[in-house]
Amino acid sequence: MSGDNNARFEAAVTAMTLPENRFDVTIICTTDDHQAEFWMSKLSSPSQTEQFPMVLAVSEDWGGSGAGNGLGTLYAWTKACAYAKSKFNVDLEDLMGQGKISAALYHTAGKGTRMAPLPASENNNKPGVKLPFLSPTTGKALTVLEAVVQQTGIYAS
Repeated sequence: MSGDNNARFEAAVTAMTLPENRFDVTIICTTDDHQAEFWMSKLSSPSQTEQFPMVLAVSEDWGGSGAGNGLGTLYAWTKACAYAKSKFNVDLEDLMGQGKISAALYHTAGKGTRMAPLPASENNNKPGVKLPFLSPTTGKALTVLEAVVQQTGIYAS
C-alpha cells in the first residue's frame, strides 16, 4: 500500500471509531433471549447517563424456523420499539418519524450454517465469532458483530 493510500486507509479506520459516527439506536435481532441479553450487556455502555446511544437486543421468537430476514427484521423493529417504550419510555417510531434519531438494525438470528464450523466455537452465536483483531477500546478480540457495527456507524452521520 502506498503512503497516500495508507494514510487514507488509516483515516477511514479512525473515522469508524469516532463517537459521532454511531447510530443513536442500535438494534440487534438474535436467535434467542440468552443471546439478546449477551449482546445488550456487551454493546451497552455501563456508565451511560445519556439516553442515546441506545442498544436494544431482541430475540426472534417467531414460531417454527423463524420469520426470515425480511419479516424477521420488521418483527424485530416492532419488538424493539415496544421494548424501548416499556424500559426507557422512548418512542422510537415517533423520534424516527420526526428525523430526530438515527437507527440501525442488525439481524443476526439463525444458526450460522453458512459460516460453519466457526459459530460452533461460540456456542452457535454467529455474530460472536472472534476476528483476529483486537478492539482498540477493550484490547480483547473483536467479534463479527462489533466489527460490523463499527464499520456501518459511519452511515449514521
